[in-house]
Amino acid sequence: MPQNNQMLHFPVGHIMDRVLSLFHIVVSDNTHIQAIDNGLKKGIKYVLNDAPVGQPASLTGENVIEVNDNYCEFLYLICYTFLVINDCCLVLTDNVEGEASISKEEAESYCRE
Repeated sequence: MPQNNQMLHFPVGHIMDRVLSLFHIVVSDNTHIQAIDNGLKKGIKYVLNDAPVGQPASLTGENVIEVNDNYCEFLYLICYTFLVINDCCLVLTDNVEGEASISKEEAESYCRE
């Protein structure tokens, strides 16, 4: 838990590392890999911003993309919420293949939350 009014930030850097790893697997041409590395590593700056969610990103005069961490966290929470609701609906409608890891009562409770 955050202490002393410190905010927790979504790990945007970790996501970018995962994206780079995926690109290295999918892209075979070495020139394209170098372009991806140079563009993604040098051209993106993460802005930790405890303000309310505003714009997702901006472009500076130095051609650096500034990605706002709070917007990424907002998108993550929305996606996570939809996944939980979808999974719970599958349990509630008996559309789970195999055995569900939660009961119908738990699924209904999660949906209400």
